[in-house]
Amino acid sequence: MEWSELLPVLIPLLLINGAFQVFAIIDVHKKDREVLFFTKTVWTVVLIVINVAWVVYLLGGRKE
Repeated sequence: MEWSELLPVLIPLLLINGAFQVFAIIDVHKKDREVLFFTKTVWTVVLIVINVAWVVYLLGGRKE
């Protein structure tokens, strides 16, 4: 399989991943949001550095 065959699948997945990353970063910095385990600054760095950290954050890193 060549890259040109994979691009139609990879591009939407990368865009969805990026959208969730941006959503998680915005959510961390909401004024009334309480986060668990780390500070908001640490969560921001983790969300930027680790691609799928948004899954961990959205499932268990914030206080509802």
